Amino acid sequence: MVKKKKKRNLIGRWPLSVVMCEDKQIVLEHNNITYKINNDKLRLQNFRSNGWKCKGCGRKATCVKITCTGEAIHLDLYDDNNLLFTHDHIKPTSRGGANTIENSQTLCEKCNSIKSNKLYNFQEPLKIICKETGKIYSGIVVGMTSRSVTLEQILEIPN
Repeated sequence: MVKKKKKRNLIGRWPLSVVMCEDKQIVLEHNNITYKINNDKLRLQNFRSNGWKCKGCGRKATCVKITCTGEAIHLDLYDDNNLLFTHDHIKPTSRGGANTIENSQTLCEKCNSIKSNKLYNFQEPLKIICKETGKIYSGIVVGMTSRSVTLEQILEIPN
């Protein structure tokens, strides 16, 4: 039996600047209406702790979209080009990763699809071996595409 997904009803879309973070809630005030979303969900804690930006490419979220299914309220982050931000597990749960804030990072849809279910934390140095020379380099990822990785703080590691 296939489980039917509940339809999400759009409440609205607002600039991220109108969102306020309180200790236990994310509060959005617009047109004299206050929306309060509990901050006990790991996904929202991850977005908050990562500063509302992608750990892969540094792209910043600029707006929120709030939808609801019955009583449940859901918040999504987007940038100006309507690119969705996701809650990613550094070590994927499919590979035994824990569903904790320590194993979480915010990624835009593009970086998340590039990372897929690989084991990679964008906050840790990445080691790269040069095919031509065999030299090993280490650096912090500051951007990536499906064909390249941009590093900063590059160091050559002696063999």
